[in-house]
Amino acid sequence: MKIGRLQNSSASCVHIYIQLYYRYTSSGSSNLTKSCNYTELEHHRATTTTDEISVVFSWWLAVLLSSLMLWLLYQVKKIATGETAENLVAKGIKHKADKTWREAGRAFENAAEQFSKQRRCELDAANNYSEAANCYRKLPDTRPKAVRCLQQAAEMYAEQGQFSIAARQLEEAGDLLAASQQVEEAIDVYVRAADFWSGEDSPASAAGSRAKAAELTADCGRLAEAAAVFEDLGVSAEQHSLLSFGAKDQLAKSCLCLLCSGAAGVGEKAEQLAGLCGSFKDTDELSLVRSLVSATDARNVAAVDAAVAEFERFNNLDDFARRRLDQLRQFVATGGVQLQ
Repeated sequence: MKIGRLQNSSASCVHIYIQLYYRYTSSGSSNLTKSCNYTELEHHRATTTTDEISVVFSWWLAVLLSSLMLWLLYQVKKIATGETAENLVAKGIKHKADKTWREAGRAFENAAEQFSKQRRCELDAANNYSEAANCYRKLPDTRPKAVRCLQQAAEMYAEQGQFSIAARQLEEAGDLLAASQQVEEAIDVYVRAADFWSGEDSPASAAGSRAKAAELTADCGRLAEAAAVFEDLGVSAEQHSLLSFGAKDQLAKSCLCLLCSGAAGVGEKAEQLAGLCGSFKDTDELSLVRSLVSATDARNVAAVDAAVAEFERFNNLDDFARRRLDQLRQFVATGGVQLQ
């Protein structure tokens, strides 16, 4: 009610000034018509012009004050209803403590939106989007909201030059997308995360994001594309002292993808990579690839199983390698017909 009365008062004030303006201008015109004396005419014009300027200035001042009053009333209303960013953060913390994740996520997200409208509060907005995502991801039906909040947080962190934090946000978003079978979207997010890592000169983290994207690419059936990425990762790792230990794994995955795609000359490619990368030469991974190439050429599923069993005596296969080996068994069993 108070807000309504103040708004009406402001409108009435503006209306009165408008009436005064037209009254002065109209009276000035009629008086000018009746005046015959030149000196009086000039004096009247000067007085009328001054009055007009005064009225116009007063009118604009009234408009400005009315707008300021309405803005102040809006801010008072926000504080009274608890809609400030700080109050929303406090509400989110309370819901988080109560483990009411949906309400907590909504409160943090609303707080982030409030912070994003304020000057120099971009990091506060990004932090609260990240908090909202952590709450939303607790429930299966709100995980899409978690992905959205993570991506918004990443954009804001990147705008502030916090590329490492932005990359981590995107990696988490990619993991959620991959888990929900949104593979193409996950690939795009991982690739972007890798770009952010590269911008921060973090080659190991960038390689990890690219490897995740390559694995999903292979799972989509784009085996040749995935093989090229794994090869590039392996060759690059060989040239980096801190990453060289993982080069053989990446190169072996590249060869596995080529085998599953039915590409010709995989054996020659493996030998070429061994000559290029010393960490791949004389390894169990290279021996496995050689055995698998022979088994594939012979269309012998039992030989594939024997090669895998020999490798697993001293090594472990990750989930990606197991998926490719299952695919290779089907490929060999069907006489070289690629299965998606």
